[in-house]
Amino acid sequence: INMATKTQVLSLYRMLLRESKQFPSYNYRTYALQRIKDAFRANRRIEDPKMVAKLAEEGHKTLALIKRQVKLRHTHLYTHTRIHTCIHLSTQIKLHVRYVNHVHRLVGPKL
Repeated sequence: INMATKTQVLSLYRMLLRESKQFPSYNYRTYALQRIKDAFRANRRIEDPKMVAKLAEEGHKTLALIKRQVKLRHTHLYTHTRIHTCIHLSTQIKLHVRYVNHVHRLVGPKL
């Protein structure tokens, strides 16, 4: 394998690791990082240029998949947080309305 190919493979490895570190979930992040390290470790002795090219192509597909998943996870986390906040605010408003109605029943509408 020539030096340019080695540089490209190392670059792909670093990009996969860097992108995997973006998973908001510890479990996803740890799993992805371990799988990447294991895969590169298992294939580090391969010298056949066609096989290296095939594995690099698979690595780029995996990188694209990880990027999509990270984006989805962040979007889900953001959406989940927004929904949770809306539910919390809705509950607070309902409690406030109940309290105001209760006070109105006790003392009348003139406070």
